[in-house]
Amino acid sequence: MAILTKTTAQWGLLGLSGASILISIIVLGIISTEMEEEVGERIVCYYSNESTRRGCDTGIAISIIALLVSLGLTGIHAVDVLNYRTFKDFTGWHATIVRTGITSFQCFLWLIAFIVLEHDWINSTYNTDNSVRRSPAVATIVFSFMSFLLWGGLTGLTAFMMRVASQERSENVNAERTPRPVAAGAGLTPVSQSQETSAPSQEPFDPDAEDPPANADAPAIMDVTSE
Repeated sequence: MAILTKTTAQWGLLGLSGASILISIIVLGIISTEMEEEVGERIVCYYSNESTRRGCDTGIAISIIALLVSLGLTGIHAVDVLNYRTFKDFTGWHATIVRTGITSFQCFLWLIAFIVLEHDWINSTYNTDNSVRRSPAVATIVFSFMSFLLWGGLTGLTAFMMRVASQERSENVNAERTPRPVAAGAGLTPVSQSQETSAPSQEPFDPDAEDPPANADAPAIMDVTSE
């Protein structure tokens, strides 16, 4: 018995895409409220030094992109689970290829976010043992790595769904090419009862009956030479 089936993969995609929405909101909220602060006329990012905002900008941008992509994929996965025939084009073979590309690209983006946030926080001047920014900074780094693993799982499940859709597509093509068996008597014109009754009746053959003369029905010819 297969552990991973089509139904299991569909529910797994729906659950992981819903979890990705939550993680994207958490990372976006922590960076926006805890890791950057307006000081005077400028906004300071505590991930990096005072001269750059690369850590905050990268984390916020990737979180927003992941949130929008997660919302769209969650809707598509919900349609896939409910099996609405009206939206069959969104869950077919070509759609699974697009979804696999999107999830793999988002997984790559979260890997970039994890590397950038960790590197900038290690080299940040605000990274001290007594810093109040240490806990939120570590939390965003951990959630970024979790998002990378989560989107990796989404990529694997969408690749599995692409293989299932490819098999179903090939089976449908083979079914259309296979000739259908013709039923017995198919193509024959049925004879109606009126046609059967209108056929001329024939008398049964009697071997003892005498043959009629050859010219029995011919008109009589008078012999005029005898007169």
